[in-house]
Amino acid sequence: MPSKFFSDLSETSNGNPCSPSNPLCFPQTLMLQNAICRNPGVDHGATATKPLTLSDHTQVNPTAQKSRIISHPINVPNMLISNIRSLARKIDELGSIASSNHVDMICITETWLSPSIPDNLVSLPNFNLFRNDRSVSSGGGVCAYISSNIHYRRLPQYECPSIESLWLSVRPKRLPRSISVILLAVVYHSTVSRQTENAELYSHIQCNVDSFLQLHPNALVLVTGDFNFRSTGFDANHVKRLVGLSQIIKVATRGDVILDWCLTNSKDNILQSVQLPPIGTSDHYTILI
Repeated sequence: MPSKFFSDLSETSNGNPCSPSNPLCFPQTLMLQNAICRNPGVDHGATATKPLTLSDHTQVNPTAQKSRIISHPINVPNMLISNIRSLARKIDELGSIASSNHVDMICITETWLSPSIPDNLVSLPNFNLFRNDRSVSSGGGVCAYISSNIHYRRLPQYECPSIESLWLSVRPKRLPRSISVILLAVVYHSTVSRQTENAELYSHIQCNVDSFLQLHPNALVLVTGDFNFRSTGFDANHVKRLVGLSQIIKVATRGDVILDWCLTNSKDNILQSVQLPPIGTSDHYTILI
């Protein structure tokens, strides 16, 4: 399917907005003297004992039908978020759920893809596929599907070899007047990550968001993914202090815990998050926004 590009984004620091020579992206408190390439393990999640009770968001029984259409009168695209734990085995079910919910963007973590699995085995009709497979071990990996009627641009200069992430600039045909473009990211933060990896990810997010907003001050930022905060100690409140992004998913995504997040700079443009049943044998609920 032919790509749809719009005007190029300006580049900084030789094409990488997170170059150590860019003081915006490497504040003294987060600078890493030596980049660490890690070998993350496969996330087996965490459990909790205290259930969530939230009135302003919707939780759906796991046995319920996997269709809860969300209407966005302000023309923000519908989005599906899932830690799928092996995409190739569940691609048909993912496509059915996306179609029944009229989804525009899909953010997937733990794809478990490798170069030996071609795109045509995990493609969806009327969507463009973007993937970032884990290269150092099995498991992990992230990908995104963008509706073929949405203009997009992948931002490879925003990606980092030691972090499992994918960054896209997307511009639907219709957006609220207050929004010029959407910065969409998918992140998988493995359970083996600790303080050093957390600091690197904080800096990675801050760097990319700040760089993009310098070019597009009216952009809507959506950073999605599985951050495994119970195992890693990664703190959404610290992200908010650093770069002004709030975590808006308020329904459990695995057991009684919210491991899968959506960090955004504009809560007013997101109406609600809905919990759908897991896809296949995944132990994470699917989230519709």
